[in-house]
Amino acid sequence: MLEKYLERKIVNKAKKLGYRVDKFRSLGNKGVPDRIYTSKSGNSFYIEFKRKGVTKSKDGKLSEMQKQVISDLITRKQLVFVINDEKEAMEILEKYK
Repeated sequence: MLEKYLERKIVNKAKKLGYRVDKFRSLGNKGVPDRIYTSKSGNSFYIEFKRKGVTKSKDGKLSEMQKQVISDLITRKQLVFVINDEKEAMEILEKYK
C-alpha cells in the first residue's frame, strides 16, 4: 500500500476514535514525521508513514535527516512511531486513546 493511502486510512480511523490529527510541516526543516496525533486523554505522538514493499529492498526507508529528527524527538521524551502496516497503527491508536 502506498504511504499516502495508508496515511489517509489511519488518519480517518484516528479521527473516528476522537484524535486530533495534524499534518506536521516545518518549513526549511526536512525530516519531520508526517503527523502528530493527540488523544482526548492528552496523549500525543508522532507517526512517520513508510511504504511496505513486497521485499525488504522495496520497503520505504527513513532518510538520514528523518533518522536525526526522530532521534532528537525521542531524546526529548517524545513518542515517535514509524509505521508501514495498518494493524500496527491501529494497535498504537487503541493503546494511547
